[in-house]
Amino acid sequence: MDITQFQPVDRVSNVADNVADSILMHLTLHDAAKTSILSKQWRYKWVKLPQLRFDETLWQEYEGNLESARMKFLLILYKVLLLRKGPITKLSFVIPKLKIAQTLTT
Repeated sequence: MDITQFQPVDRVSNVADNVADSILMHLTLHDAAKTSILSKQWRYKWVKLPQLRFDETLWQEYEGNLESARMKFLLILYKVLLLRKGPITKLSFVIPKLKIAQTLTT
């Protein structure tokens, strides 16, 4: 009896790069970073994404405290850019509740 027929097939690790990139591009940055636990092959795939979208999913737990949310945002931005590999073709910020314009004027 061949033992290889009973070993599970790791389909997640063997996904083609273009398919993995397409999957990651449809996720929030927060969820894309979470995919790094899927396998060794997926560990740093999210840091090579050419399009970055920073949105409220990155700091939802700080909604009540505006100053903590701002600090969390800056820390996340710093960490993501520090881990970045490759060019960024599109950078988006969706920040409906942080009121950054107010901070720039005060």
